[in-house]
Amino acid sequence: MAKNTQYTKTNGYRVSQKTPWGHPVVYLLSVILVAICTVPVLYIIIGGFRTNSQITNNPSGFPNPWVIDNYINVAQSDTFWVELKNSLIVAVFTMLGVVVLGIMVSYVIARYKFKYAPLMYSLFSAGLMFPMTVGITPLYLMIRNL
Repeated sequence: MAKNTQYTKTNGYRVSQKTPWGHPVVYLLSVILVAICTVPVLYIIIGGFRTNSQITNNPSGFPNPWVIDNYINVAQSDTFWVELKNSLIVAVFTMLGVVVLGIMVSYVIARYKFKYAPLMYSLFSAGLMFPMTVGITPLYLMIRNL
């Protein structure tokens, strides 16, 4: 259980006790970071309730009147559901492939001792440090030039 942070001397030593809520600055920074991440998403969702002319006239304003036709048109479109199905298929099989191959590679690196095991571990770790968006442009350019 968390306790209050007060320093008391017991037998000449200071004893630290934790507060139940933590430090308020951490919570303030957390709220700011959550706001930075969620405000653009909310802006896009609210923008879906506007017509093209409303977006052109006042890009940062709220819809007046709120129009739900955009979302209805998307839900009734066959193209949306086909593309959603394709995305789900690719995502599920990619995830399964990554998990299965990752388990096999991690077993080999963890269990077998060979000369290049630390190098392989470092390469896999370095690959996890960079998001896919860093490599997507060079990959696109390479495939385009084929």
